[in-house]
Amino acid sequence: MRVLGPSLAAIVILGSALPYSSQAASPGTTGVAEIFSGTRIANPGLRLGDDLVRISSSIPRNPVLKDIRRRLVKKKRVSFRELRTLADTGDGLAAYRLAERIVSLEKPELLGDAAHYFSIAVFDGRGYAVRPLVAILSNPELDIRESRLKHIERSLQRQASGGQLRAVEALVQLYKAGVPFGFKPEEAHALMKTVLEKKFDGEIALQLAVNIAGKTPLAPTEISEIRKYLLIAKSSDLPGTRAAAQTLLQNYPAPEMQNDAS
Repeated sequence: MRVLGPSLAAIVILGSALPYSSQAASPGTTGVAEIFSGTRIANPGLRLGDDLVRISSSIPRNPVLKDIRRRLVKKKRVSFRELRTLADTGDGLAAYRLAERIVSLEKPELLGDAAHYFSIAVFDGRGYAVRPLVAILSNPELDIRESRLKHIERSLQRQASGGQLRAVEALVQLYKAGVPFGFKPEEAHALMKTVLEKKFDGEIALQLAVNIAGKTPLAPTEISEIRKYLLIAKSSDLPGTRAAAQTLLQNYPAPEMQNDAS
């Protein structure tokens, strides 16, 4: 694997933003290459230079970000630039959708950036982002800088600590293969032992649930993720963690219970 400097030079020039699903983008919006090259969008959720994304709580206080998220959840039109603005605050849903759009360009030179945004989604508790992230990381020709690799590994480790089996399996696979994080047989063995013993961190799972719940409105997949983490936290050895998880679960009933209530 080659670890290079910043990617996403002005290669892909599109006349409009990519559509969300089958929604057509508005004409005249900024091209993908222009967004990713040159000046980055400034926001409080991203520390530039080392690609360390910090989860931001600015969305509820920022009407622009809140409107972007509302349209994203409702599957209405969201421009590429808007999606990236929201994703760079650490919003996992926006990061996942942005990564999907980048992958849809079918440009190998942009896969490192797709991996970066998938990792933001993983860090923010989106377990469904693990599989496409690993698919990119398994590519031996992937060009990605070292700072991004560190964040990606931390994201997977965070999910694995919270009880996400897909993340555990992914790290074991990647550590055994030696790509892209290096050959780490001892870490792989420890992870496999964790799976067998099922000693997952309820506190981390609770925090992942809270992170997702703090961003409204919520998509159905996000509610499912919240419940999954709360159920893990509910089995914690810590009374406080168990109590908090049980209280929060009342706000996110199982789908069958919602149907009975209606």
